[in-house]
Amino acid sequence: MAVVLAGPPGAGKTTAATSIARALGRDVVHFDTVRAQMYRPYGYTTARADRLFQEGGAGGLHRYEARFEARALVQGTVRHAGSVLDTGGGVLQQYTDADTRRVHQALAAAEFTVLVLPFADEPQRSTDCLIDRVRARGEDDSFTDEWLDNGGRQLLHTLVRAAHAHLPLADLILDTARPAPTVTGTGSRPGSPLADRITNALGAH
Repeated sequence: MAVVLAGPPGAGKTTAATSIARALGRDVVHFDTVRAQMYRPYGYTTARADRLFQEGGAGGLHRYEARFEARALVQGTVRHAGSVLDTGGGVLQQYTDADTRRVHQALAAAEFTVLVLPFADEPQRSTDCLIDRVRARGEDDSFTDEWLDNGGRQLLHTLVRAAHAHLPLADLILDTARPAPTVTGTGSRPGSPLADRITNALGAH
């Protein structure tokens, strides 16, 4: 089993996953870094991803990539058992019942699941924060502005709503917008020794 972090782009998953992996002495797998490698066995191509973005903007690209995210999550929890998985934003929003079930089953079967979301109790403020973070993160990348202007803002809003629908599946919620990240237990394992180690790691995050 693996520790899984889920959340929209810009939420802070990568930094949190790195902190958790270091504290637990585990490997970390960043889905965004190994996207093509993990998705290719299921038919993913960057050429098709680029074409769908040009045709349908951020929403079209996400609809294409989300199904690969679902399959990569299932694969990752098995192939990288014992690791910390920093998933992509596609995990939160699926477009078929089968892929939704894949994600829910994988998160339920994970050793521990952390949902990462800024301003977790304020959806609009959360969306605005994510937009600002994504823009700042890509200030030297022209694709970022193109992504935001072509449906990216609306997609982030959709992913925030989807994140709220996943709250019952999370063992911990990490709110990365507070001066000190707020960690709130929601699942069945927040009182476990592993939860304590993860909470301590995030407290120093």
